[in-house]
This record gives sequence, C-alpha cells and structure tokens, in this order.
Amino acid sequence: MPKIERNDTEDSWHHVTNRGLAHRTIIEDKKDARKFMAFMARAVRSKLLEVHSFCLMTNHFHVLARSKSGHLSEAMRRIQQRYVLWFNRSRDRDGPLFRGRYCSRRIHSEAHWANVIRYIDENATEARIVHDSAEYPYCSRYYYGRARGPRWLKREKVEREVCAREGSASYSPELYDAAWSRTPLVPGLVERRLGPARLGPDAHDDLVAGSPLAVQQWMLQQALLADGTAAGSPVAASERVMACIDQLERSDAAWQIRVNSRHRPGWPILRAGLLRTAAGLRHGEIAPLLGRSENTAGRMVAMHAALLVQDADYRVRISRAFGAVHFARRERDHV
Repeated sequence: MPKIERNDTEDSWHHVTNRGLAHRTIIEDKKDARKFMAFMARAVRSKLLEVHSFCLMTNHFHVLARSKSGHLSEAMRRIQQRYVLWFNRSRDRDGPLFRGRYCSRRIHSEAHWANVIRYIDENATEARIVHDSAEYPYCSRYYYGRARGPRWLKREKVEREVCAREGSASYSPELYDAAWSRTPLVPGLVERRLGPARLGPDAHDDLVAGSPLAVQQWMLQQALLADGTAAGSPVAASERVMACIDQLERSDAAWQIRVNSRHRPGWPILRAGLLRTAAGLRHGEIAPLLGRSENTAGRMVAMHAALLVQDADYRVRISRAFGAVHFARRERDHV
C-alpha cells in the first residue's frame, strides 16, 4: 500500500500525535519520558522542526510543531525510530511500538492553533494522571508556568499570545493559565480534526467573514459528502450548533419549508444540515441529538443538500445560522 503524502510545507504548523500499538504503554517511567524529550531536542537542534507545545502520556503523545523547512516527516521518523530502538534495547524486546508512522493535522487558523494548545495543556488532567496539568513535568504547560524550561521548547509565539491576551508588555508565568482560560476546551472539535487527512486547507474559522455565496458553496460541498466519509474538518462543536439554532428558532418558531410538494418544519432540517456540515457529525451521531432514527437523520441531511440548491430563502437562513454559530464561538474565545 503506498504511503499517504504528508501536507508538509515550509513554515507550516501541525498538531502531531501517535499512540502505542494496540493501545500499549509507550512511556513507562521517567527515564522513558526524558529519552523521548531528548530525541525531540535532537530534531529541534537539527532544524527539522520547532516544538511549541507538547504532552507525553502513558500510551500516546501530542506535539504542536512548526516545520520551518518542510521536513516534519523526517523529524518524526527520527524521533520515533530512535525512541523505539532505545525502548526495545532497554527491555530486551523487538518489534513495533507505535501503531503507525504518526498522525498530523495541519493548522491554518489562529483559532485552531489556540484550541490545540488548550487541548494539549489539559490532556494529562482529562486523563486523570494529575489533578492539574501544571504539575505534570512531561508537558509544556508545566514549563510555561515557570520562568525557564528546556531550550528546545520554542516559547516565543506562545508567550506573545499570552501577553496579547492579558494586555501585558512582558511575559510572566502567572499570566499563562489566565490567558488560555479564555479559549473554551472542546476536546471533540480537536479530535475530529485529527481524522482522515484531506487535500487543501480546512474550512477557515473566519469563513463567515466571506460572502454569503462563499459560505453557501462550502456548505453545499460539505452536505453532498457521502456518510461513509468524514464530513470534513468541523468548525464548531455540536453543542454550540444546537444552542445557537435553539435561539434562532425562538424568533420564528413557525418557519416551514416546501420539500417534495409538502410543507415541513424548517428548523429540524437546518439543524441536521449544520450538525453534518459545521460540526462534522455522521448520521448516526445526528440522530440522537434530533430524537430521530439514523435513516431519518440521513434523509434530513439529504433534504438540506437539496434545499441549498433549490431554495434561495433556505440558503439565506443557513448562512445566518452558520454566522450565528461562529459569532457565538468568537465571543467565548475573546471575551
């Protein structure tokens, strides 16, 4: 089977992760963690990548990296190959340790970049390894909470973002947690973006700033994807989609649309369409949110796709709903 081409270009940002084969432990003790960090440091010194955020867990790892030279694949090959060789030799074992090469998702927007940092920061807490990730010495949050850290951890951009959020002229470790608390943690959104890679950039988080036609064309493209495939990179959490449409529905609860010569309530179809296209859910995931069967949810998504082509009023409403979802998310991100 041919290798999947990586989207590694010069100066590109990536959320990189991998886990142990069959969920086995890859970091068993402090010595393992230090060795893995040492191999990351080698790759940084070789100018193959920059590490801006990371977390080493017992059976997987996360890294926010920038590939200034476009050699992320080579950097990760060296890190993992050297670590597996050391791990096996130190335990008198052989064979694979990781489930594959690695998984990466290219980052195209500031909002996605911030969400990845928040996600990586909270990984150890969410896994209940520690009560507070700031106490976990094998993640970048531990070092950003201190004046100094390893020289291979590239801190400048993250520290500038913290200063900008807190209105401070200079970085102080005390500012770090306060600054990132402004970015809500939505683990499912980051995890879905780590799904199957696709060519070209993700749907931009500021897509709503474009013309209504651009939003509608993107929505149509997403809606027409078969349910067997990922719906593309999600740009909003399903909870946010549901809350925003609930609010819109209260202003026009009686809205009806004509589908196949019959009038139907419009909001359930619009909900299904946005859950599919904006939240990236499959039909089986949409069904319980709407209180419908999976087949019915699939039909509603199909109606949504048809209405995007046939009904100008529906296109306007879906654009407004999409805009409301993004506006609400931005308010939470920047307040």
